[in-house]
Amino acid sequence: MKKLLYLAIALIFISCNKNEITKNKSTITGNTFDVLLVMTDNDYQSNGGQDLYELLNSEIAGLPQSEPHFKIIRIRTEGFSNLYANYRNMVWVELGDKYALEKLSFINNPYAIGQKMIKITAPNQEGLTNIVKQKGQQIIDYFYTAERNRTITHFRKYKNEKAERLVQKQFGLTIAVPQNMAFSNQKEKDNFIWLSNNSGEIRQDLVIYSLPLNTENLTQDFVLTKADSVFQKHIAGPDYGSYITTEYRFIP
Repeated sequence: MKKLLYLAIALIFISCNKNEITKNKSTITGNTFDVLLVMTDNDYQSNGGQDLYELLNSEIAGLPQSEPHFKIIRIRTEGFSNLYANYRNMVWVELGDKYALEKLSFINNPYAIGQKMIKITAPNQEGLTNIVKQKGQQIIDYFYTAERNRTITHFRKYKNEKAERLVQKQFGLTIAVPQNMAFSNQKEKDNFIWLSNNSGEIRQDLVIYSLPLNTENLTQDFVLTKADSVFQKHIAGPDYGSYITTEYRFIP
């Protein structure tokens, strides 16, 4: 009887642990636009591996300073452990004869809630190069969409309800205004609202205004010129007579 009792207890213990692993995943770690790149040294040092690194490290177009799409944290496949398992964004590369075809897989929540993983499998390093060249934009877009959705979720959870009510009243718009946004300028008669987080490190501003619709002149030049006229009227620059304007060196 004792042996049977011990066996029953052991089986119950194992069963409970298994349920905990499948139901109680941790939340993601890492900063926005961090990407954990997992691959062997040999594959990373190959042409395909360097093509993948250069894709993830490529510059964002339209910024006044050089800035890559992602911050890459690269580890060897054999070094992957629980320490790295919860990274928010992950690219996992496996190459070898066991893969007959090149494949790009998108995996949600493999190790943590809210996690996004791209798994690249191919028979050889040439196959990795092909995937990067043919589907590189898909890789970038996948992580950008994930980060955008995370930001939207955060803003909806931590929002400035007073600002939202004012925008709804003045413009008839429903918009999630971040909690840290404060009013810098608001002129109801001019249909203009300017909100800012007033941060000295990463400044974020939200400007909402409306103008009479003229469908005949609804061109890019017309829209940008009108925007500049609104900025000149309402958003002064640091020097006397200066004002915020559009950066025309990069086409929006």
